[in-house]
Amino acid sequence: MIPAVVVLAAKVAVADHSGVIEYRIHQTSQIDGGPIHKRDDIAMVVVADGDRIVGVRIFNYVENGKQQSAQTKASLAASLTGETRRFAAPFDARSFADYSYTVEGSTVHFRGIKRDAFHGDGTFTVDGAGHVTQITYSPDVLQQFATSESVAQARGEVLPGFWATTTTVTSIQGHYLIFHGGASSTLVQSGFRRFADREKALRDLDALQE
Repeated sequence: MIPAVVVLAAKVAVADHSGVIEYRIHQTSQIDGGPIHKRDDIAMVVVADGDRIVGVRIFNYVENGKQQSAQTKASLAASLTGETRRFAAPFDARSFADYSYTVEGSTVHFRGIKRDAFHGDGTFTVDGAGHVTQITYSPDVLQQFATSESVAQARGEVLPGFWATTTTVTSIQGHYLIFHGGASSTLVQSGFRRFADREKALRDLDALQE
């Protein structure tokens, strides 16, 4: 049986899976392992229609201090367009069968039954109104060469009646042959705007100035 607090969180979160929303993403990341040292700084604006990204513009893409080419930016934008949410959120009713739950006060512990990269083990916190305010988890299947990975997300009301992830911090440790290393990233989402339809949002995206 799914705990009542999880059912409530899923019911409240339904509003967060609908509508056409434009928002900004700023991601900084670094990789250090053996001879490899990489720093990225990426800024973009995306349009999401429900759970699917339908438009992306990259305004800044700096790798190790060097601004990347327009072609590289376009390639990244194309790879992100059409993407849906990768992680099966444990407070989404569509994923109830994929998790087991235990509850301690306002904290819900979850464990993935479907052991793959789209599910994980962790906790999330629910406020008095049923909104999930934060979630921390480790994916059930790690990336290649990784030995551990943790993801921590903060959520908040970014528009009236619409909650979304505002910050995601990821930390990865791993090794390859004799080399040990790690990677980390911080992704901040802000500037949320709601549009009546996809066409209006995409026109606004095209008109944005760098």
